[in-house]
Amino acid sequence: MAFLHHWKLLSLQVFILSILFNQVNADGECYFPGGAWARDYLPCDPYAPTTACCPTGYTCFSNQLCVATHPDVINSTSPVGTSLRPGCTNPAWDELICGDFCLNNPRDDNLGDIAACGSNTFCCGADVRNGNCNCREGKGVFSVPSGDPVTIIGYAELEHTTTALVPGPSPTSKHNSQ
Repeated sequence: MAFLHHWKLLSLQVFILSILFNQVNADGECYFPGGAWARDYLPCDPYAPTTACCPTGYTCFSNQLCVATHPDVINSTSPVGTSLRPGCTNPAWDELICGDFCLNNPRDDNLGDIAACGSNTFCCGADVRNGNCNCREGKGVFSVPSGDPVTIIGYAELEHTTTALVPGPSPTSKHNSQ
């Protein structure tokens, strides 16, 4: 009888684990809110069952921001420090590691672009484009705590290294005056 009890318990554990593992994205594919495939994004932690994702040349930060840091992605429209909301390996976006901002309009927010207002406050790019952001008045803004760099996506020699933050110019945006 004890053998049968242990067998049932083991079967239940295997069943539960199989459900959990079926929800893990083993391919490391990344998704935007709403489940659309984030083709050019890669997992920030390739060993985690669920992790944020950033595009190549962006640094993954512990506060779920992707920040442009590599010279290959820096240009006049994306200066150093340009921030994006990450993608996620969980297409359901129901875990905090995916980030919990700019999720209200998955179609418009799939770009992940955000406008920096200063002092760790931002607006979603879709809100900026729709006129629903005013940094000075606090309209449409959200806060993101300071974070630490985790890895630079797409550059093996720089992945999973500790990176010092270099102070730069204060964030400016053509959207700050709205």
